Amino acid sequence: MKRILAIVLSLCMLALMMVPAFAAESDLGVYPTVYIKGKIGTLGNHVGTPDQVQIYDGNRVPAPDGYIEEAVKELVPMFVKSMLTDDYTEWAEKMSGVLEPIYRDFVLDKNGKAQPGSGQEKLSYDINNVKNVIQNGRYAQHSYPFDYDWRLSPIDVAPELRTYVEKIKEVTGKPKVNLIARCEGACVLMAYLAEYGGEDIGEAVLLSPSSNGTALISDVFAGDFHIDGVALNRYMEDGEYMSELDKLIEDELLRRVILDTLKLMAVTPGVDLTDRAISDVMEKILPMIMPGLLMTSYGTLPSYWAMVDDAHYEQAKKLAGIADDPEYVNFVALIDDYHYNIQLKHAEILESCKAQGMGVAILVKYGDNMLPFLADCVYPNDNTTTVPQASLGATVAEIGEKLDGEGAFISPDGMIDASTAGMPENTWFAKYLDHDEWDKGVGAWINAIYRTGGAMTVDTDPAYPRFLVYRELDKDHGVLEPMTEENAFAHDPTPSEDVAPAVNNFISTMRSVIERIIAFIKGIIEGIIGHAKGTVPPVE
Repeated sequence: MKRILAIVLSLCMLALMMVPAFAAESDLGVYPTVYIKGKIGTLGNHVGTPDQVQIYDGNRVPAPDGYIEEAVKELVPMFVKSMLTDDYTEWAEKMSGVLEPIYRDFVLDKNGKAQPGSGQEKLSYDINNVKNVIQNGRYAQHSYPFDYDWRLSPIDVAPELRTYVEKIKEVTGKPKVNLIARCEGACVLMAYLAEYGGEDIGEAVLLSPSSNGTALISDVFAGDFHIDGVALNRYMEDGEYMSELDKLIEDELLRRVILDTLKLMAVTPGVDLTDRAISDVMEKILPMIMPGLLMTSYGTLPSYWAMVDDAHYEQAKKLAGIADDPEYVNFVALIDDYHYNIQLKHAEILESCKAQGMGVAILVKYGDNMLPFLADCVYPNDNTTTVPQASLGATVAEIGEKLDGEGAFISPDGMIDASTAGMPENTWFAKYLDHDEWDKGVGAWINAIYRTGGAMTVDTDPAYPRFLVYRELDKDHGVLEPMTEENAFAHDPTPSEDVAPAVNNFISTMRSVIERIIAFIKGIIEGIIGHAKGTVPPVE
């Protein structure tokens, strides 16, 4: 009896110890999940009225028919003339205003506010008719998508998200929600947490966050351009780039000319001479054209300034011409508020919310190629954001190089030291996923986080350690797997650095061009002779 009693008591004690774990597992899994989108959705003016007109189609701001073609015809000869005379004044004046006719209905005013009636054309939710969409006792990862005017300051959007969160809690009867934020959506999430804290948040998941800056915007806004031969060569080996080139240029020979010329540039010693020559021109023209280009388009969006990293922020304000302009004093105050009070306090805000019981998970992607003229293209990136930016400070080697040292914080490919990340225990690094992908294998990772009740770290689940690789199963599906020395370089491009093949390919292509020209001239001559002899009927 004593033994039986001991066993019973032991089982009771074990059950009591496990209750919190099971409770945590079920609680987070059934919290409604709010998915904060990035730059997505169409925008319009006079929304909800008979005069509603679309100003953003989900991918771009539509240009007036024929406008771009006409602008190119005018600007290219002017630029050639400017290079020859070393006087860019006339060209710069024309170039500065070239975007204004395209973006005039899209831009925000000098206070960073949208025109009345301008905003999302259609929301994916009705705040007055939010429904409890729970299925099988659980919520989907994006059961409650949150749309917003992504042009606005994240600080201005945060109260809208707060209203949405409170409404969902009311309808579902749940004390908390989970927040999943993707790309620019992470800026909104951080503004929300800075203002309202994390007491009503179960788990905050940041996917490829741009809330600490993104290279694609930072480098452009600050004029930080650089042509790197190695990066150019690597970009040319990208299959996705090749498919886009095929769509853009139908003529196969013309594609070969462009491709082989760029490859030759990439591997030819002294390509830095080209870079220096371009840099000299850029130093002259950027201060002349960037204020006009930025402040008649995306430079008017506080949301984009939220994605300029600290290394480029002040330079970008100077280049845009707004740093000391009295007309932009309110605008600068608005973007400074996010930059200095949220972006630069990113880890501090997240740690404070963790102390309130909120879980944190950050997924950093890399293994893709950024545009080769951006200065940050040499660092591991997801084609938009670099690893140091998304991870809040992880140390990295340049692409193709390796860091010294080893250990749990060093990635098996030797490219990342996670010990300097803002939250190393809550940050995962996934190789071979680009910035826009998140359903492919990422959903299973989020489910693993939910199963732990928000207490998951990089050491919790052996299936999801700190460093991961993405393995594609088919076009639409894949899995995240632990990174090993065997799979760490599975899809790394190995562009040739040998000059000889590039020269031979270039010569072969030029031979094909010459042959086509000769055939064309021969055809003309034969036609003329044929007409003269009367062997070819005249053209009616």
